[in-house]
Amino acid sequence: MEIISFHDSDRQQHWLQEIKRSDWGPGALLHRLLSEDKFYEAVGQGSRVLMLTDGDELVSYCTYARWDDIQPTELTPWMGFIYTFPEHRGHRYAGLLMAEVVRLAKAEGMSVVYISTNHVGLYEKYGCEFLAMMNDMEGTPSRVYVKKIMMENDRILLRPWHDSDAQSLFKYASEPDVGYRAGWPPHKSVEESHEIIRTVFNNDTTWAIELKETGEAIGAIGYGPGCDCNLPVREDEPITGYWVAKPYWNLGICTEALQLMINYIRKTTDIPSIISGHFIDNPASGRVMEKCGFIATGETCIDENQYKGQGRPIRVLRLEFN
Repeated sequence: MEIISFHDSDRQQHWLQEIKRSDWGPGALLHRLLSEDKFYEAVGQGSRVLMLTDGDELVSYCTYARWDDIQPTELTPWMGFIYTFPEHRGHRYAGLLMAEVVRLAKAEGMSVVYISTNHVGLYEKYGCEFLAMMNDMEGTPSRVYVKKIMMENDRILLRPWHDSDAQSLFKYASEPDVGYRAGWPPHKSVEESHEIIRTVFNNDTTWAIELKETGEAIGAIGYGPGCDCNLPVREDEPITGYWVAKPYWNLGICTEALQLMINYIRKTTDIPSIISGHFIDNPASGRVMEKCGFIATGETCIDENQYKGQGRPIRVLRLEFN
């Protein structure tokens, strides 16, 4: 079996007939949109019809689209028109299509994919989370699910923090040298680490740096609104910060993590710039930023709100996205 794109195929008439075989109202709509050349008008330019095929037979299909029937909404992209022919059900073929959708979304720098459905319990099997009830274009309520996509490369992935990470977080964040360089006090207990996961790390723009080889969280990275610090922040300019466990210093992991996050910000937001800084006595952090395109502003500041920040100058760097 292989997954092909309808619009990349030179046998579109054959596949139209295959789609027409599906005894399903939305399948008939998809067939009409494709036949009348109105597909892009309906779901957005760059959208695709993905087909799982077995020779000449269509086994399952779906769309990867900019829009869905949940409109108006700024949510994007969507996996829709998901259908497996009855004789092929029970083999989780929709999961193969979902993996391809995730691959495409990841290549575009997307962090999530949305699904509109009335099914309960089906998409949870594929790691989707219920988001909310929303109305479609006809005013009919629909369940909207979200499939979260991790930022990753060969060595690491950036993912949300979990309660189960508390032990690893304490192991690495209790090391005095880590907090001293990053500007926060060493953790004193697993309970404290657990509380930080549930509070400080519990947001959509803070991630654990997971080492794929071990599955362990070995650091943190994120960005967000200007905090109580003395960096010369522009209006609405987010601040970014990161750290990695001491056993993994000087291995390029912070640079990789920061670049993954920058790519995500660039492709999924309209943020014009981000700012950061490092203590002058921690030049390695500055080199990480510079490798990722940050430029020193020429400014320094003292921030006594930081752990042991008194008398320690902070060098300021900024990354411009425009």
